[in-house]
Amino acid sequence: MNVDPYLNGYIVFYDGQCPLCHWAVRYVIAQDHKQQFYFAALQGTFGKQFTNDRNLDYTQSLILWKPGEAFWVESQAVFQILKRLRGISRIFLVFSVLPTFITDWMYRGVAKNRYRFFKPYTDCPIPNPEQKNRFIES
Repeated sequence: MNVDPYLNGYIVFYDGQCPLCHWAVRYVIAQDHKQQFYFAALQGTFGKQFTNDRNLDYTQSLILWKPGEAFWVESQAVFQILKRLRGISRIFLVFSVLPTFITDWMYRGVAKNRYRFFKPYTDCPIPNPEQKNRFIES
């Protein structure tokens, strides 16, 4: 994986078929004034290689990776993203004091039911030209 252009940032791996995930990606882009987040669908080549290299089974989840340092999954990925954003969404960091097994349980509850409320995409929506450089694959 060539991650050289992204070494100083964070890579958010998301479910590329999930409309809720796409909304979250658009939200992060809007709140990311430092432009520190880059995005890749878990279903894409880069996402598959990342999870395969680490023997991870999070194909319909959220992973945040800081190349050369660490990666976070599920609720911990959400909290790490929120810590680095501006805006009212930081209020959700109050939940980060809860044990991970509780916050991951809450995260999985939302993830499990998201397709009840949102029809899955068959293809990843194409980002607009201003956002295209934030996506590793599009």
